[in-house]
Amino acid sequence: MSQPKNSTALAVVQQAETVACQFSCMPSGHFILSTVPGVPLDQAMAEASRILDGTWMLLRRVEDDGDGDLLGLEVGAIRLLVETAAALQTSCRRGLAALQGGDQ
Repeated sequence: MSQPKNSTALAVVQQAETVACQFSCMPSGHFILSTVPGVPLDQAMAEASRILDGTWMLLRRVEDDGDGDLLGLEVGAIRLLVETAAALQTSCRRGLAALQGGDQ
């Protein structure tokens, strides 16, 4: 038995915009996380998915390395990737809530 497709939800996602995150480089050479308004929601969700996939691949690589110890740089990279994905997902939820007239 086939399920009816929820075309309303698909239309909402296609119309929704959110605030996405991007990395910027400061003159000091440090990276900061900044926001970009007006990014389509489906694009932001896809980016969050790619970030989590990359994090998974990094963890698999560390596991396959043999010693299994994380370097400080790897821990920092994983933390930054997870924080970025979480920020993107939060922005997506807020974008949907704003489009539907609800609060986040």
